[in-house]
Amino acid sequence: MEYRIKSLSEFQNDRHLKELEEFSKNYWISSGWSKEHFTEQSGYPLKMKLSFIAQTIQEEIIGLVICSEKQHELLKCSMDPYLYIHKLVVNPDFRGHSVGYNLLDQSIKEGERFDLYEQQLNVDEWNTHAINFYIDCFNFELAEQQSTGKCLMKRGY
Repeated sequence: MEYRIKSLSEFQNDRHLKELEEFSKNYWISSGWSKEHFTEQSGYPLKMKLSFIAQTIQEEIIGLVICSEKQHELLKCSMDPYLYIHKLVVNPDFRGHSVGYNLLDQSIKEGERFDLYEQQLNVDEWNTHAINFYIDCFNFELAEQQSTGKCLMKRGY
């Protein structure tokens, strides 16, 4: 199966934003994001450069990773910022073809270009498939279980 990885910054016209909004509604377990979440005005300065879309040759969106730069909550002035992975979603029909791996790998590499050598994400504790993916493919570690039913995972700290 052939697909391309493109930067979210390439998806800033109305047609693309509508497609992203529709994709997020169809494939996210929680509520999807509106098209405003995918624009440069969304409040995350590097988000467009750190986030990527996977598309088939026919330009169907099959995967999405949304990342941004974040500061540590405590001691903001003494710790380097990190890459925060908000969402990694792949259309179930295209799982098993390295789409999620390639999307996240591209975001991590791009983050390192901006000196973001640590990565963090939250994942539902019941989602053992995702937890194992992050551990097995990217060497993330479980950092803490939260009372919200989420697990904080970290890498590169």
